[in-house]
Amino acid sequence: MRPTQKTIALFVVFLVFVGLNFIDVGTGQRISEQLPTLAALDRKTVDRIELTSAHEKVVLEGIMEESGSKPVMVWHLKAPIEGDADQIAVRTLVSQFRKEIPLDAKVDAGNVEDYGLDAGNGLVVELFEGGSSTPTVSFTMGKPGPGGSTFIRLSGDDAIYRARVGGRHRYDRPASEWRNKVMLGFMEPDADRISVMMGDSEEPALRFVRAPPPPGEESEQGPWELSPDPGWPTDQEVVVGIAKSLGTMRASQIMGNDFDAGFSPPALSVEVRLIDGTERTIEVGKRTVEGAAFARRKGEQAVFRISAAPIQRLLGQPIDYRDRTMFKFDRADIDTLTWEGGSERVILQQDLATNLWNVLEPQNIDLDIKFVFFAANTLGTLRGDGIADVSLEEAGLVTPRSVITARLLTGQEVSLRIGGTTRAEDTGQPMHFAMADGRPEIFLLNDKVVTTILRGFGRM
Repeated sequence: MRPTQKTIALFVVFLVFVGLNFIDVGTGQRISEQLPTLAALDRKTVDRIELTSAHEKVVLEGIMEESGSKPVMVWHLKAPIEGDADQIAVRTLVSQFRKEIPLDAKVDAGNVEDYGLDAGNGLVVELFEGGSSTPTVSFTMGKPGPGGSTFIRLSGDDAIYRARVGGRHRYDRPASEWRNKVMLGFMEPDADRISVMMGDSEEPALRFVRAPPPPGEESEQGPWELSPDPGWPTDQEVVVGIAKSLGTMRASQIMGNDFDAGFSPPALSVEVRLIDGTERTIEVGKRTVEGAAFARRKGEQAVFRISAAPIQRLLGQPIDYRDRTMFKFDRADIDTLTWEGGSERVILQQDLATNLWNVLEPQNIDLDIKFVFFAANTLGTLRGDGIADVSLEEAGLVTPRSVITARLLTGQEVSLRIGGTTRAEDTGQPMHFAMADGRPEIFLLNDKVVTTILRGFGRM
């Protein structure tokens, strides 16, 4: 059957539309390929940043310095004021260019005021490499665009583009916001003494010192100890946490030199000595506002707003830093778990091939494996929520109501004894008196922790 003229005409129209479709696709690809890109930069070679607005010009310069076993670019604020720069803020800006940034679209040309790219509103961003006086990347930022993009204009180009360069808020900051907000700036392994002085006293109310490492572990840092020795072990988890929080403490705001934070005398001073012999000290004022404290570096005038939480952790008495670690072992190292209460007993054994648990005694009960896992993990990292100053009789531990014993694959056995109950003085929450093998203290355990352990044996 021969096609009619109408069929032939429709087929021709179809071919025309298909051809136009291919032409459109090809044109779109060519247009996309013609859009410029912002060059990728190596963070190790970028050594100068200039951010120029109608109000001020911020200049940041980086110097490669040795830090441990590798060189690190350390940034300094050079204009309009001088000082150490906020390393995290600068590195975040530079990392935005670690990969080549393609421009999303060309949206206009010459109409700079509509896009915030005129001299009064635009922000000129220039990044330099290797000491060059010519920027590797140079563009002007304007208003935010759709979908997280920003309107930009490349230097020497009248065209206006949309690009994803991280948002103007990362670049458009007053010089004061580029200043270093890290108060002490150290790594916990690099510290060997932390001292807390109250008021204008030069004698520490609290001092932690780094003890020598154990024999055979000379390459490692030693544990923290209270000084003078109180006669009990120091809680490593708490002190390491304090040291880390002090080392990374960042101010949320720079208040200025004349801010009245109550430094005459200060509420306390925190002095950190590093293993290289250098010392770093902050003074904390008496003034507090909604969970914030105010501090300054010793010898400097600028006042910073900081979180009060790390400071509050240093306001305790030596007894508050007594080690509360009850057990420390890995769940995978457990052979059997036994619960005993009066005349009853439950024995569980871990299948080493599957890491699942079997009930050895009694034979007629089924346990939720999920709860057994929770109980085993809780026991392996068990810490007291407090230390009670009571006798064994008062704590109900002469004849404990529950005894949980973990036998490890090494043959070692560790036991937890749980006695009577009380309530926390500060919160009123129910607590349980408990003791762990090898520790003379009577600990307080939160009711939720005890419930988690006992539920693994089907006791709750």
